[in-house]
Amino acid sequence: MDKVFEFAAANGQEEIKEEIVKIGRELIAEETRLMKTGTIRQIYQNINSPRKIDAIYAGFLKMGKVGKDENYTGADVLNDWQERNLKIFANITRITESKDDRIILIIGAAHIKPLRQLLESSNDYIVEDAVSYL
Repeated sequence: MDKVFEFAAANGQEEIKEEIVKIGRELIAEETRLMKTGTIRQIYQNINSPRKIDAIYAGFLKMGKVGKDENYTGADVLNDWQERNLKIFANITRITESKDDRIILIIGAAHIKPLRQLLESSNDYIVEDAVSYL
């Protein structure tokens, strides 16, 4: 994200940077409040809620707005991030031995939505929400 923020600051796109930062601050503030009053179960339910996962994903995608003319700094950073998601997906397919396998994936929240899309779209996996187990 540093590349994105530096480019935005140097090229009159501070409002995009601030939009991303605002989303991050709101998410962190919510988690901080919950950590003071909630149970561990509530904290994990919140972190894994579809609303939170969607908000994190949307925040990441906002980086795609950063760039100018032939410069695609934001898209380049998103490309690197998506490459990691594709490699994670490939690794999951490599460890799957049968349709009856059950796999638990513990991963950062920003990766959940794109990995869910890849796994479900492959028609080889049934993805279950962690929240139902919390």
